[in-house]
Amino acid sequence: MRRHGGPRSWSLPAALVGCAAALGLTALVTGDGSLGAVIDTRPGVLSLIEVAGFALAAVAVVVHRRAWAVVPLAAVVLAEALRARGPRPPLARAAGHEGPSRRP
Repeated sequence: MRRHGGPRSWSLPAALVGCAAALGLTALVTGDGSLGAVIDTRPGVLSLIEVAGFALAAVAVVVHRRAWAVVPLAAVVLAEALRARGPRPPLARAAGHEGPSRRP
C-alpha cells in the first residue's frame, strides 16, 4: 500500500509496458497476419506466454497481491530465455553425429 508522501510503485506501469512490448513481439511473429502462424510456431507460443505473464502480473498488482506476480514474471523470464535461444538441434546433431551412413 502507498503511504502518504511515499514513492509510487512502478509495478503496474512496468507490467503494462511489458505486456505492450510482448504484444508487439507477437505482432512481429505473426508475419502473415493469421493467428495460426502464432499458435503453430514455437516463437509464437512463447510470445503469447510472455503476454499472458505480464498481464497476470498486472492483475496481481491491481488486486494488491504483488507477491503473486512472481510466478507469471518467472514464466516470462523462462519464455524469453527459450525464445532467445532459438530452436534446439537434435541431440545427435549437436554431438556431431548425423546417424548411420548409407552406402549404395
